[in-house]
Amino acid sequence: MVDSTWDAEDDRFRKFTVGCDPFDLMTWTDLRKQSDVFDPILDPKKLRTAPELGQDVFDAFYKMEPELKAEEHIDPEYGFNRSLMEKAWGTQEYQRLRAVTTLQESESAIASEVVLKELMKELPKEDQQAVNEHFDATQKLNSAQGQVQGIQGLPKIPKKMQGVLAKLQKQMPALQKAQQAAQAAMAGAMANPQTRAAVRAALAMAGAEVDRINEFGGGWGMEAGTLQKVPAKERIALMRRIQNSAKIKELQKYVGRYKRLAFQKRYTRIVKEPSEVVDVTRGSDLSHVVSSELALLADEDRELEFYAKYLEGRLLIYELQSKETVGRGPIIMNLDCSGSMDGTPEIWSKALGLAVAEI
Repeated sequence: MVDSTWDAEDDRFRKFTVGCDPFDLMTWTDLRKQSDVFDPILDPKKLRTAPELGQDVFDAFYKMEPELKAEEHIDPEYGFNRSLMEKAWGTQEYQRLRAVTTLQESESAIASEVVLKELMKELPKEDQQAVNEHFDATQKLNSAQGQVQGIQGLPKIPKKMQGVLAKLQKQMPALQKAQQAAQAAMAGAMANPQTRAAVRAALAMAGAEVDRINEFGGGWGMEAGTLQKVPAKERIALMRRIQNSAKIKELQKYVGRYKRLAFQKRYTRIVKEPSEVVDVTRGSDLSHVVSSELALLADEDRELEFYAKYLEGRLLIYELQSKETVGRGPIIMNLDCSGSMDGTPEIWSKALGLAVAEI
């Protein structure tokens, strides 16, 4: 898949392994500012490439057609991030999550939070250390090479700069050797089967969490015809409240059951048989044929006419209609939240109220 939203020559985007554009960067930055959850998770002291990994994970969930960039379009320091995304890309867990998170900021943010938190916790410590050492060694080598090129590019090198240049050139072999050793260690971390297991476990946990939240609050604020339109910031806050509330976790066990029971009752209710004649029309329903048409059967000369009209649906028949009394106006529901309702009675009554409101 070719994604034209990012520029391979733009250094800003070489840190990211999933194709993105300035709008994607702005969207993710705004979400991070609205939340105090991501900064501790994406601490570069723990994993140097964690901040950029956060952008990659969010874009992989949020974008309509995310693209995993080729290695030549990514700075070498971020190769480990790409390996993580590559391990996630073809899994069923990732594809299942994508069905829920595509172009949905709040769902993408929650899924990203769970995945990143689990990855930072479950990735082997030695692998994280290898990534950090490779990042630092590559940065030092790049810095030294940049200084050498800058000095050598001067029209005339001053004596002081000549000493600096000689010192840098002397350090270069050791820096290159350290970078190569660190690169070999990072390659081992990228091939570690524990990493693949950690990625799949994180995706599965995120999928379960998003499903659990949506089972309770799905449709409350984003789809048409629901209670209220809720901004992404408030929706994310609501989702986190659902995540962290033991009472809501208990409540959602019953809300789904009540909703399913109510919908089943709604679609299997007995419809009254039509009984009131409102008109005469044409058709082939023998149970409603008018008597004048049945009289044709008593005449041998016109009996075939009856059969022809029956086959062509031209018999005169009664059009019937039933009357059904329907309720009018809103439902006002009072919930007793006093101390005597504490525990299971409160949970059951609120679950019933939410199920009725949803329906």
